[in-house]
Amino acid sequence: MKQDVVDWRDVPASEYNAKDIRTRFTGAHDYARRNGYQHGFPNFHEANYGKGVVYGTFLIKPGTCEWRDVPAKELGLGTGDPSKIPMENWFRGASDYASKHNYAAAMPNGHYANYGQGYVCGVFLFPKGKAEWRDIRGRELGLPEPIPRVPDPKTKTTVPNIVGLLSSQASQAIMAAKLRTGYVLNGTGEIRSDLLRVKGQDPTAGTSVDEGTNVNYSVELAQQQQGVKSVLLVNRHQQGRSVEVFLWDSAVGTWSNKGMLNFGASTTLSLASGRLYQVVAVDRGLTNCTDGRPENVSCQRFSWGARGDSGGVQVTLNVP
Repeated sequence: MKQDVVDWRDVPASEYNAKDIRTRFTGAHDYARRNGYQHGFPNFHEANYGKGVVYGTFLIKPGTCEWRDVPAKELGLGTGDPSKIPMENWFRGASDYASKHNYAAAMPNGHYANYGQGYVCGVFLFPKGKAEWRDIRGRELGLPEPIPRVPDPKTKTTVPNIVGLLSSQASQAIMAAKLRTGYVLNGTGEIRSDLLRVKGQDPTAGTSVDEGTNVNYSVELAQQQQGVKSVLLVNRHQQGRSVEVFLWDSAVGTWSNKGMLNFGASTTLSLASGRLYQVVAVDRGLTNCTDGRPENVSCQRFSWGARGDSGGVQVTLNVP
């Protein structure tokens, strides 16, 4: 504060009638108003010179600041009772409000009210030229400065070899090494960890890493599923209609027409190893089947897929 703005006085504590930090501010303000000043605030020094406790008080001269009732919400105090919020929050909110409205500084007086439209807090705003702002080191204000914490050196651990383990076992080995399971690449469609085997890992086994490092790995089926060598397709159509049989082969990426299959008749389709197949029975009598194409779901009476395996099993399928 500039010298022409403020006076200082030792004020008897009895004039304050303060019960806590907030009422220390309201007491200083109310004393100032009773004694012809515009505003007052405590410096929180106190003494007793033999006639009772006195509080150090700064008194703002009339005409040097501006008073406003500011919504508590604009001070960052929320919409509840502001007396529940520490005064340091009031001061931060008042300072931010002053900067936003082009004032040099601001301070709350601790008073608040609710006139039916939410809580407001008394704030005094100081125009530029009446106050000066500075960044002051905490130690110059008698505040302890925190000692910079030197982070503890991270403990190293060795990545275990999890290739060949079931996924459920791999998780346990990773945890035992004080590491974390990271990304698991699973393209099998199987979700049970006891049916999946680890086929690759990152970082590799034996790598020295910080504890808590993620270990990523990829999985495959622990026991490869047996494929299908042939399909016996029987037409059991509920309405007794014929269907047209199509076969999609991943090796060529196209549909092949296997001909009409009359009601009650059957046909055998052979599947080559290492290829993916889809069998579709097209029913042109279905509603919305306009083109009779196997990729048109509106024409599919029956659809089924499998992986070909010359050493696999033969399955029998019925067109319903």
